[in-house]
Amino acid sequence: MASKKGEGRTEGPAGSARALAAAALLVLLLSFFFFAPASSSEAFPRVAIIPPSPFYGMKLVLEHIALAFTFGDGARAGLAIDHADARLAEVAQLFRDNRTEGTAPVQAEYAFIMESYSSMRKPASAEERFARHVAALDALSATIRGSDWAPERQKLFFGIIVSNMRGTASIAGAVPPTGAALTSPDRLVAERAIGDAEGALYVFSRLPGSSEDACKANETLESAKRLLEDRQYIAARAVSSELLAYLSSRLSNGSQG
Repeated sequence: MASKKGEGRTEGPAGSARALAAAALLVLLLSFFFFAPASSSEAFPRVAIIPPSPFYGMKLVLEHIALAFTFGDGARAGLAIDHADARLAEVAQLFRDNRTEGTAPVQAEYAFIMESYSSMRKPASAEERFARHVAALDALSATIRGSDWAPERQKLFFGIIVSNMRGTASIAGAVPPTGAALTSPDRLVAERAIGDAEGALYVFSRLPGSSEDACKANETLESAKRLLEDRQYIAARAVSSELLAYLSSRLSNGSQG
């Protein structure tokens, strides 16, 4: 018996076009649901879907699809920065909720965005947007530091997260951090490590019974600063990173140990 022509098969180019249009419509509808901001009255709008929400993975998939179907150097680079801005809003929301467990997937996706952005061809308009993104990173860092309602440990944790994201942005091959155009990348990394250790030491020194250990830690921090001034950037980073690990461990266990 002769089978019907075209049964169980796609209808050629016309069928493919219809399928592509349907997929695009679905992405558009889902994007409205996943990406519509919950509030726009703050510098960093509140975000409804953040880790560990089961919908967060779908949100990122939709972002990747949107980027794949965006053409033109300026448009692609601009959308990548939009996605990076979205990660900042998510960190701000996690900070408000004090949900430290949700920061890892956000940082991983941010690193992926920056890696993708660094390989794109970028017109001047994209570089300007990236510079505004770096300024937004600084604004988020200042917001965290100036939040009187948050405990010091919470501010320290999220401050380090934003500092790491800023470091990732600074090596994306686009715009260096503000005021650092003539500074070597190794020095920038060492300065960030020293700054993180200094913040941790400030919190640690306020724990009861920590004065003696805080004095020793301060001596170590000063030695890292001297290495920095001597342009021994890798050694300065190593010393301050080791100090940060020690202080973080002590902070997580109170003043014992």
